[in-house]
Amino acid sequence: MKKFLALATLLALPALSSSCRKHDYHTVTIRVPEMKNQACAEIVSKAAHGEVSKCRAVHPEKKMEIDLRARTLTVTYDSLKLALKNIEFAIAKAGFSTQEVPANKKAAAELPAECRAEAGAADAAGATSAAPVSAETAATNQATK
Repeated sequence: MKKFLALATLLALPALSSSCRKHDYHTVTIRVPEMKNQACAEIVSKAAHGEVSKCRAVHPEKKMEIDLRARTLTVTYDSLKLALKNIEFAIAKAGFSTQEVPANKKAAAELPAECRAEAGAADAAGATSAAPVSAETAATNQATK
């Protein structure tokens, strides 16, 4: 009887395993606020694609999409092999924040100047407060006060 049950179990296993899900593809849009231009988009895309490929979680027919205007990355991945957090951490490790994960500070500091978050803030601040002023202009401003 035990041999019969063992044989029946062995024969039933392939039938049971074929009904299990092999893929569970999810399409998500990840907001990357510091992704300002094509150079930044390439870094973000490479980081996300590397993580998805490493885990063999790439959807065979869908590609990642970058929307620079909205500063988003849309990716379709197999959630049975990879979690959304893995993708977000890969982007953060490359130096960019996502809506859930802050950027790795060291990686962010090593980004090209046009991709650094503080570059835009510094440029805006510099335009209003650190403009060079000639001595004549300074004297005129002082006299009008």
